[in-house]
Amino acid sequence: MDGNAALKMTGRVFGISLATAVALAASSFAGPAVAAPQSSGSVAASPATFTVAPPSGPMGTEIRVASVTPCAPPVGPGGQVVVRIAQFPVVSDAVPVYQPVQFPVRPDGSWSGSFPSDVAESGPVRLDASCQTDGGPPVIYAQQSFRQTPSGLGYWLATTAEIAVPCFCPPPGPPTNIAAFGDARYSGSPAEFSTAIPLVGLASTPIEGLGYWMVASDGGVFAFGDAMFFGSATAAGLRRPVVGMAATPTGRGYWLVASDGGVFAFGDAAFFGSLAAVPLNKPIVGMAAAPTGRGYWLVASDGGVFAFGDAVFSGSVATALHRPMVGVAPTPTGRGYWLVASDGGVFAFGDAVFSGSAAALSLNRPIVGIAATFTGRGYWLLGADGGIFTFGDATFHGSNGDYVGERGQPDFVALSATPATRPG
Repeated sequence: MDGNAALKMTGRVFGISLATAVALAASSFAGPAVAAPQSSGSVAASPATFTVAPPSGPMGTEIRVASVTPCAPPVGPGGQVVVRIAQFPVVSDAVPVYQPVQFPVRPDGSWSGSFPSDVAESGPVRLDASCQTDGGPPVIYAQQSFRQTPSGLGYWLATTAEIAVPCFCPPPGPPTNIAAFGDARYSGSPAEFSTAIPLVGLASTPIEGLGYWMVASDGGVFAFGDAMFFGSATAAGLRRPVVGMAATPTGRGYWLVASDGGVFAFGDAAFFGSLAAVPLNKPIVGMAAAPTGRGYWLVASDGGVFAFGDAVFSGSVATALHRPMVGVAPTPTGRGYWLVASDGGVFAFGDAVFSGSAAALSLNRPIVGIAATFTGRGYWLLGADGGIFTFGDATFHGSNGDYVGERGQPDFVALSATPATRPG
């Protein structure tokens, strides 16, 4: 797929039909709402409730719902219950988006059914249910929730200049340094409080995948969503700029790396060594964490790979490169990795499988990053123009390849994929 092709916004924002969302947001249940059937006395009955199972799962999980409190009688042939599923919160200044699902009500007032979780992004999903019987007022059930976890079918793109967040609000939307596609959840960006931050790296939280860290060349770290701040390198007296970062498998720490090979560890990230005192032929351009969290790889622009801790060295580029190396992505086993050059060339080592490259394509802008799928059978490449290129089992969820803001086309600098989780 040509990642430099324009992203077609076919009436969809964050994966939800715009026309449907606007229509549903404007709709409401007919008639006055009541919390629950009332007894003959003056004491209100307990709020109407229903059950949800399972409590969490990735996109596509079949959500089973069933009444605990029956609908208020009478229930005739026209009785039905309407379950409305909503992503909450969606984005700043956005209207709620509802996707209604209807189930029939049994003669005794009970109801049940199931539907797939298919909201566009990961995170808490609000479940609202209302029972509408023959001509009577609806019974509003107590709100329930389902937590949609990432399924590895999305990614974030970081840029040095602010872009507009697509949302249900007046254009151009809030400024941001990050774009979210697929099941990646937008959780904020440094552009919301400053427009002069030289971002260079991005790492998503590895378990829930509901947040991310961004790092600037001065070592400043910015945490959003469920990502926690553990410190930065702004006061470390950097000799060279920071060029990348990697998160620990627990999500309770991260490493930063500078172009001279200096490594800075925060949270539960342990320090396993650096190249700060080693004369380098070429500068370091990126890093990746070992799956165990007890090591990491550093990659230089000439294709040199340096392994620390229990990170396994599986080889480096021994031939002269047409263009400099710009990124590294490990396999899920940690027994291999891919390197990518700015011309789109991909180099596979260890158990990493080569699934193609962009070296033969006419690129609008150079490649700046790579991220592997959770299966290890594919990868995405990111162009500096925001274009996305897919290989192997990596799927295309959108790009910013045609985005042009008020200040022209921004420079994209980093890519991070959502993790994959299973129903809880």
